[in-house]
Amino acid sequence: MGVPLQVVLDQPEFVWNEVDPGAASSFIDTPRWHEIKVETACRAVNYEDGPMLAVLLASESDGHRVILSVPAVCADRVSLVNIARKISRNYAGNELAAEDEPLQYADLSKWLNELLESEESGEGRSWSQRR
Repeated sequence: MGVPLQVVLDQPEFVWNEVDPGAASSFIDTPRWHEIKVETACRAVNYEDGPMLAVLLASESDGHRVILSVPAVCADRVSLVNIARKISRNYAGNELAAEDEPLQYADLSKWLNELLESEESGEGRSWSQRR
């Protein structure tokens, strides 16, 4: 196979926008906030050159509002929940240790390929091919 199915970058590429709510007491209730959400959701995606993730941050007196925009082929609902949890933990100062980080697909795929190609798995491969 000559085309990679997944590319993992050393440094993630994303669009970052911060919105100043100005004098609005509750910016998320304003028409401008809803307009920004629609613009973020309708953002054109360049699948070859990225970025795949768009982040929008609005600060208010009672906290921050964040919008994450990712194409469906790049992240599902569970992925977005995991990203939101990680942002929340980091914001609260509870960052996970490196050994607690979830396993990435690329790491799992590499491990499975190494397992399939190892001498120890030869007997199991022969057995499944006979069935």
